[in-house]
Amino acid sequence: MLGCFIVLIRAGLMPITYGFSLPVLILIDWFLYKKTDDVVICYRCKSEYRDFSIIPQTITSFDHHTGELYETD
Repeated sequence: MLGCFIVLIRAGLMPITYGFSLPVLILIDWFLYKKTDDVVICYRCKSEYRDFSIIPQTITSFDHHTGELYETD
């Protein structure tokens, strides 16, 4: 949610500042990304697992198609 808000601010300030605000907002976005821990989420039960020192290689990145297959709405 916060990331989407930063993108909207970037898009709104772009015409006004002629792009000079982009590096500042990119640095803020990068800083927030580095402060956030990795999370592993189960497709089936939506359980969240945090505080991994190293995420195992058997766990792959989130795949939206696979996530939709597990949706039960």
